[in-house]
Amino acid sequence: MSEWNPADTPNFSASEMACKCGCGQSDMDASFMIRLQRLRDEFGPMIITSAFRCKNHNDAIGGGPEHPLGKAADIAVDRQKARRMLTLAVMDFPRIGVKQRGEGRFLHLGTADPSEVNGASPTVWSY
Repeated sequence: MSEWNPADTPNFSASEMACKCGCGQSDMDASFMIRLQRLRDEFGPMIITSAFRCKNHNDAIGGGPEHPLGKAADIAVDRQKARRMLTLAVMDFPRIGVKQRGEGRFLHLGTADPSEVNGASPTVWSY
């Protein structure tokens, strides 16, 4: 993992990307953040609902393997905006989760290599 410097991604702060448990860790992968900034430049403002997660927090909420690697973010977006974001993201983010029903609609965007996520290949899934 390459170390992220928030100065390289002017639209994202360390506090915005930090674990929600209160531990303050925000060990995001630099290459992931460059891709996320590129998406932000094309899409416009976005609301990050979850990015880095420490192992304890990720285990407590039953999260997948990408967030503790700093190679994923969940972005609050719905309806036509979700379609536009998905269209823009599909070439840069090989792992995409879609939750577009009920409360808390979001897209999960991830870049983990299959060897880092129990052999899972680039994929799209729904929640």
